[in-house]
Amino acid sequence: MELPVIGTNWSGQTDFMNESNSYLIDVKALVRISDNENPLFNGHYWAEPSVKDLRKKMRQVLERPDAAKGKARQARKDLLETYDPKAISKQVIAEIEKYRIGR
Repeated sequence: MELPVIGTNWSGQTDFMNESNSYLIDVKALVRISDNENPLFNGHYWAEPSVKDLRKKMRQVLERPDAAKGKARQARKDLLETYDPKAISKQVIAEIEKYRIGR
């Protein structure tokens, strides 16, 4: 979509979000989950984002629209290259091949 993305610098999204293609918010603290409605989350951690850093990143997007557009274009390029169906199918095949009998 080539839109600027702001997200917390923690967990799964950092597999595809980085400083060159996104605005990553600093983590203020990690909060242990103890009483979640889904018990599978208990014992894990949530990242508490820094509100101060979020404000800073939002200001950057607003005050520097050309730079924000550049990051957004880079994000699209990165995602199209990394998650192209051919690239993904190669990764899946490589993982399946690890378990092929008679290798």
